[in-house]
Amino acid sequence: MTITSPYRMVVADIDGTLLDSAATLRPRVRAAIERARQAGIVFTVATGRRYLTTLPVLESLAEPHGVPSLHAQDGERQTLRGVADLPPVVLQAGAMVVSADGRQILYRDPMPGEDARRAIGALVKLGLQPIVYEDQVLEQRLATGPTQFDSAGARRYFEGNRGLTLRLPYEELATGADPLQLAVIGERGPLEAAVPLLELAHCRTIISYSEGLDSYFMEVFHHTCNKGRAVAQLAGQLGLEMAQTVCIGDNWNDVEMLAMAGCGLAVGNAAPRIAPYARRLAPSNDEDAVAVIIEQILAGEEPGVENAAYIPSGSAGTGVGR
Repeated sequence: MTITSPYRMVVADIDGTLLDSAATLRPRVRAAIERARQAGIVFTVATGRRYLTTLPVLESLAEPHGVPSLHAQDGERQTLRGVADLPPVVLQAGAMVVSADGRQILYRDPMPGEDARRAIGALVKLGLQPIVYEDQVLEQRLATGPTQFDSAGARRYFEGNRGLTLRLPYEELATGADPLQLAVIGERGPLEAAVPLLELAHCRTIISYSEGLDSYFMEVFHHTCNKGRAVAQLAGQLGLEMAQTVCIGDNWNDVEMLAMAGCGLAVGNAAPRIAPYARRLAPSNDEDAVAVIIEQILAGEEPGVENAAYIPSGSAGTGVGR
């Protein structure tokens, strides 16, 4: 197939974008991604998820390449034969770019230890429980403090990550290698009250609601960390320009990559106020948005439709307080 489109890489957020509202990779989307691969277009994901929660999606994307293979030498997790053949992925809202099999870190933007400790101190003074994500991929532990500051949502989160959660005294959190990120789970008001103090520690924050936890989830990153920078790093490593990249997203941790892409597209179900960062608009995730975009690219068309709300000079800044 001869491709006339100028775009050579498509990067999609996972939740609310690649997956539909039932968290399913729809058949039309899967088929379109396979057609893009066959045409020589790179398809990958940029997500707020950690590697282990991203891996099932990568396995689904790899399914057309082969059947499940027991890849369990040296105690490794069973995986699909095709995962190692997928392009690198952007994880934890741009904190790292890793090979699809999780074995190689290609780019990282961790929190400097001093800033992380200042942020942890500010959170503890406010009675908020910090969660510290270590700079690892395949077995990333979550360090946190004594149980007294656990919110109901935090307890649910730790229960779901029981084997990875490490309880430490607060003064021992973030004393080793620079962490990739912090997080806090609780009510929106107290989380928003912490934002100015975290900004003083050179942090950016993103606050979103987690239905699974029935709580607000605040992610805390180094102020330079975002998906746009990470995607640009990945594009460069693949010999591509951002002008050749299409980025698709729906939420606040997507805005930098939408603004920096050659073509940024907000899906129809995007959160309020995301549209000004995207040059074009796409259907919703329940209307196969990623498939529609890829099909348009393969047809040589500019993907999506014109966005009257687009602000060309729009910038997400630090994302603080959202």
